[in-house]
Amino acid sequence: MNLKQREAELLATTEADREEGNEANPFIYAEGAPNRFRIMTFFFPDEDGVKIQEDLDLNEVSVEYFNDTERVTLTEGALYEWAIDQYENNF
Repeated sequence: MNLKQREAELLATTEADREEGNEANPFIYAEGAPNRFRIMTFFFPDEDGVKIQEDLDLNEVSVEYFNDTERVTLTEGALYEWAIDQYENNF
C-alpha cells in the first residue's frame, strides 16, 4: 500500500460506508480501533526532546526523553514534571 492508494481509498469512502460500519474499509477500521493514543512531542535545539503519550483507552500518560542514541522512560524529576505540565496545558 502506498500513499496515493490510501488517499484514493479515503476519497472513495462515503457517509453510507460509515453508517454501515464495515470494518473491511481501512478508515472505518482505523477510526474504531481499540487502541487510541494522543501524542505530544517537544524538540530541543540540540536534537533531543521529550515525547508525552496518553493511552486514551487506559487513561495512562507516559513520558520519554530521547536523543540520537537513547530513549529513557521518565516517571519523576523536573523534566517529567515539565512535560506533564506542558501536556496538560496544551491539549
